[in-house]
Amino acid sequence: MHTVLHLIETPGQFQELGRFARLLQQSRPVSQLFLVYDCGPATAQVLAGIEQIGAERLNAGGPAENETRRRTLDATPAFLRSMLRFVRGTFRAPVLFAQYRRLLRSRKVDLVIVTEDNVAGRSRALVEAATRAGIPVLLLPFTIPNSDEAARLLGHQPSYQARGPIARLFASLRPNWVHEAIGGPLLRMPWPQALVVELAGLAPKRPWIDNEGPATIALESRAMMKHYAALGFSERQLAVTGSLADETIEISMRERAKRQAELRHRFALSDKPLLLCALPPNQLAGGITIDEFSSYEALIEAWAAALTKVSKQFAVVVRPHPRIAEPALEPVRRAGLAIAFDDTATLVPLCDLYVASISATIRWALACGIPVLNYDVFQYRLDDYKDAAGMVTVHDLAAFNQVLAELAGSAEKLAAMRAAQSSTAADWGCLDGQSGARVLALADRMLMPAR
Repeated sequence: MHTVLHLIETPGQFQELGRFARLLQQSRPVSQLFLVYDCGPATAQVLAGIEQIGAERLNAGGPAENETRRRTLDATPAFLRSMLRFVRGTFRAPVLFAQYRRLLRSRKVDLVIVTEDNVAGRSRALVEAATRAGIPVLLLPFTIPNSDEAARLLGHQPSYQARGPIARLFASLRPNWVHEAIGGPLLRMPWPQALVVELAGLAPKRPWIDNEGPATIALESRAMMKHYAALGFSERQLAVTGSLADETIEISMRERAKRQAELRHRFALSDKPLLLCALPPNQLAGGITIDEFSSYEALIEAWAAALTKVSKQFAVVVRPHPRIAEPALEPVRRAGLAIAFDDTATLVPLCDLYVASISATIRWALACGIPVLNYDVFQYRLDDYKDAAGMVTVHDLAAFNQVLAELAGSAEKLAAMRAAQSSTAADWGCLDGQSGARVLALADRMLMPAR
């Protein structure tokens, strides 16, 4: 029996790896282990999902335990807390590498599964530990690698700016750690952490490009193959398998009329075209600033107001991001909008218009030939979906309201967007019923040399 180890650092990662774990459990004699870290409000749901799969959870505590840990840290004197955080952050990568190396040996792991290889995350240490131990790593991506996104997230933080003599010296010696941003050069990690990662031999060749490492990457579409090839990834590292969400999407597409009727009945929705909104998480908490909104609450209120304005022309359903805490949804509830917590992959095929903010789930709508309104509310200005024929991207609230009003008032324009996207839908997904089989076959090939 083979042993497979999964790494979960966010709720979105569990959505992807949970599907694969269930598929493995149903079709292969495997022992499955999960390394789980705090997933915020969704931690309890993630832990329950692992238990349902019948896998073993190795390390995560429940919400109560995590809250106790946070309170203990908050009670520590400020200067000591800052020192502890600095030391922990600086030496985290080599410490994790040593821990993972022992874990891989002690549990005789045959295959490691991750959703990203991020130099700033735990995945980098795990992928490197597995690679040095001769254990294959399969990467099932849940986001699209783009260095501009990381630069937008980190650019406001002084510790990531290549300023000061030591940071500038490091940048000159290791230019691959530098990203030229509008506000000046940035380092992918604060220089003390980057230096330790380099000295420990854990640094990838291009730290700003996620998934730049030795893992075999299972891509969900031709569009993603094109994207990775443009980033300079080797074709030997890439395999177009389709996404593990594809079969969920296909079932919803086949049962669209029935499931859409059930959704309308559940929320007492009208028979108007269905608008599904993927409500974005709070990225202002990380320090990003945007001129339009002074707070996340104001942002949510604006989205709720915009959706309410078109609620007579559309049947509106809001699907909150898994990281959104319940109190943040109050403006949506006050507006009387339907809120669904179903798997997003089951909801997307049911809608007639998908509204999101640079979400990776936009790929699912594009694969279904569904029109997309992409409100880049956090001003990332990424080009991940530049080839999507049936998508409109806006960058401010006025344009968001305007396009929503135009689509609400013109069935012809909505139909034209759908026709345009349907013509290229096959580039964005593999909806042929074989995605799961292809991912399993890839995992089988990677396991061949194992016991």
